[in-house]
Amino acid sequence: LGGTTEVTEEKLCKAGFKAVQSTEDNLWRITKVYDITINPVENGTLETSVTNGIVAGTTVNVYATPLEGYKIASVTTNGSELVGDSFVMPEDDVEIGATFAEIPKVAQIGSTTYPTLGDAIAAANAGAGDETIELLKDYTAADAEDLTFTKNATLDLGKFTLTVPSALYTAKKFGVAADASVSLENGTIELAGVGGGYGLQVYGTVTIACTFKQSSTNQTSPAFDCYNGAVINAGDDAVVISTGDVFRTKGKEAANTLTLNITGGTFTSNLRTFVGGCKTNEWHDGAYFNYGTDKCVANLHDAEGVLRVTG
Repeated sequence: LGGTTEVTEEKLCKAGFKAVQSTEDNLWRITKVYDITINPVENGTLETSVTNGIVAGTTVNVYATPLEGYKIASVTTNGSELVGDSFVMPEDDVEIGATFAEIPKVAQIGSTTYPTLGDAIAAANAGAGDETIELLKDYTAADAEDLTFTKNATLDLGKFTLTVPSALYTAKKFGVAADASVSLENGTIELAGVGGGYGLQVYGTVTIACTFKQSSTNQTSPAFDCYNGAVINAGDDAVVISTGDVFRTKGKEAANTLTLNITGGTFTSNLRTFVGGCKTNEWHDGAYFNYGTDKCVANLHDAEGVLRVTG
């Protein structure tokens, strides 16, 4: 045929080939190459270390980056889930895609959102105190979550329902530490499940301005477990419904130092009921029951009795 034909890199690429120098004998050979197609993505970006003219066997790095407030849900190559952040180029073209899922926004402090209520409480505990935590949706805490307040705070339920599972509050991970004062407002808190004889652990001060339900099937589970020096405040917005005790003192010393400042609200229990008064066998000498400006001493150690207060 005679003559010569100039073979350029551009012509090779258009034909789907590439000149590759061997690392074994340093000879150049014409090798078939492949391309990557990156599908459009939303709520993030998707890139690869190379996209065109790739020799089979080349390691390709994948960079999937979600926007703020999102996380990687999946990355696929030719429809199969990618494990890790790289793959070896096959003897074929590759189509790569990714999806990004919104990170749940359960609670917020100011403009900062948190994926769990436990994370928000931890942030409030790490701060200077007096933070307001806003619940953003109906939420069921995880069994392993820690909902213990160690700093002053307000939990604004936002008219939503916080469900606390039995495994969490039975492990005493729902409570208010000594020297902390926490206000529970504007929604519903429900202690659910079998129970196990525990409720909200109160070592400090709790102000009830919400509906608080202890719906455990175990009647030994109170709504509030009150320890030495505990203070409970409740006004007209307080509604406590319990299958067990409403307030339970943890030992005689706790009973002698427990203070209930009740200026309104409704308290109902299968075992004890308080609606403007208190029926209980858990009170001891020295326990204070404050109603308005009146202070009364419950003198009911080891005996069931009725304490009625008017104001």
